[in-house]
Amino acid sequence: DTCTRKRINRVPMKTNWTHRRLRASGYGKNITVTTVTCPSEVTMFKNIFYAVFLFIFLLLIGSERTFAETNLIVLESPYSFDKTVKAIEQAIRPNNMGITAKINAQANLARAGIKIRGNQIFEIFRPNYAKRIFDRNLQAGIEPPLRIYIYEDGNKTFVVYRKPSSIFKPYDDPVLMDIGKKLDVIIEKIIKTAFNI
Repeated sequence: DTCTRKRINRVPMKTNWTHRRLRASGYGKNITVTTVTCPSEVTMFKNIFYAVFLFIFLLLIGSERTFAETNLIVLESPYSFDKTVKAIEQAIRPNNMGITAKINAQANLARAGIKIRGNQIFEIFRPNYAKRIFDRNLQAGIEPPLRIYIYEDGNKTFVVYRKPSSIFKPYDDPVLMDIGKKLDVIIEKIIKTAFNI
């Protein structure tokens, strides 16, 4: 006169459990009947799809927020790629900045047998600003030099840089922010000089 309970060996990822108290016929005892509702494979695939979609959506939102917070400035050049590179290079020193490095990705990749369109970077800075940054916060020394990125896309050439003030903003330091804002003005002058604005 005992009730045999059926063992469930596999529990699905999402299970709906329903407990019902019944009175067993002829025994006068209460027994528990457990009903298991298993989702179909279609439902499971839908749940997985929605989870992946949500994950990608959140990544995109995060990327857009990061892009905006770093104040990435993208400008279309009125000149060809070669002329833009020359104009930027000639505008740097008259605005009291020095070129610490010139990176020619197009030439570097060509040596490896890879062809790309025009792609160059100017790394620029000024010694007295570097000294002020080091004196204030050595960790902030990772930020210099500033970069001006020039690339060719289709028939257009673009100039890209990050606003220096946005680079130093995370340090929450008024002295570094002051340096950043002064560098904002300088890099804008370089672009205006190059484009004859």
